[in-house]
Amino acid sequence: MTTIIASLRWSLDVDCPSCEKILDLADSPYADNQDIVVAVFNNNWDALKGYEVTCKFCKHEFKIDEIEY
Repeated sequence: MTTIIASLRWSLDVDCPSCEKILDLADSPYADNQDIVVAVFNNNWDALKGYEVTCKFCKHEFKIDEIEY
């Protein structure tokens, strides 16, 4: 039997309320924060409620209210 390597791809997308660009919190510089990764992969969505995000495009600061999937 042949074996293969599986590849996991994930994203946590938010729209900046200021410039309206899409930010992927699974991508750098956000993914460097293990709080996001741990919360997502442990299905602990509430741990990200109130999480502060700074838009890498316009530097606007905002908080996550909830995560839907």
